[in-house]
Amino acid sequence: MLNRFHPTMLERAIGRTLAGWRRERGLSLAEAGRRVGFSTAKLSMMENALQPSAQVDIMAVGYACGVPTPEWQLLGETAMWAAQRRQSLLGEDRVRFDPAQDASQIHAHVSHLRAFQGELIPAIFRTSDYTLAILKADDPLRAAVIAEQRNQARGAWQARLYEREPLVVETVVSEAALKQVVGGPRTMSAQLVHLIENSELPNVTIQVLPHDAGAYPAMGFPSPCCRSHTNCTMTSCTSRVSAEASTSRTSTTVGAARRSSFPCNR
Repeated sequence: MLNRFHPTMLERAIGRTLAGWRRERGLSLAEAGRRVGFSTAKLSMMENALQPSAQVDIMAVGYACGVPTPEWQLLGETAMWAAQRRQSLLGEDRVRFDPAQDASQIHAHVSHLRAFQGELIPAIFRTSDYTLAILKADDPLRAAVIAEQRNQARGAWQARLYEREPLVVETVVSEAALKQVVGGPRTMSAQLVHLIENSELPNVTIQVLPHDAGAYPAMGFPSPCCRSHTNCTMTSCTSRVSAEASTSRTSTTVGAARRSSFPCNR
């Protein structure tokens, strides 16, 4: 029978946590299922979010895997909240993607990220000091708290760059973003070095759109585009900007741009 259950990002995260508990203890699906009293099929469906995970089932898995009580209790409460959220969306064929609630979970599902950034370094490649400097200029009172939250999210994205099946990133950065000294010379210099190091990864492509390229699509609007293994996709005109950067005779690599005489290197 066709499974019409469409998990939310949060429900997928719950399933990954359950699978993580089992793998950390070196248990196969069959062995873990025997300990819990579940069939291999049921445990597999819970881990892959092919069915909702009940709070009592999470408790059983946590207990069987020797997970600390506060940890499985927290996951059980999260599952209960996810079920309540799903209940509020009954009657819909698919559960809608909620950016406010689900954005922090996107990194686990996206397989390909394309982005254009006009005035700033793309978020996935920012250093913590660069991020803090941006936030201090915008909201000095809350900058430290917000920076910590964003650094955690960025860390999850960056970790994907080094996985066995890594996240593929293609991004276009304007020359202005490389020359804008954010946070002072030392902060900006470290940011550019970090950008170069990331650009050398085989799954990362960073192009620089030079000043003399003139007007281009999406000018003034940062445009992310994510392609995932699921049905969650955010579209944009990034590909058109990328094409212009590729065909421009003055387009340069980030490494070459870094070696030019930027103010932070003087």
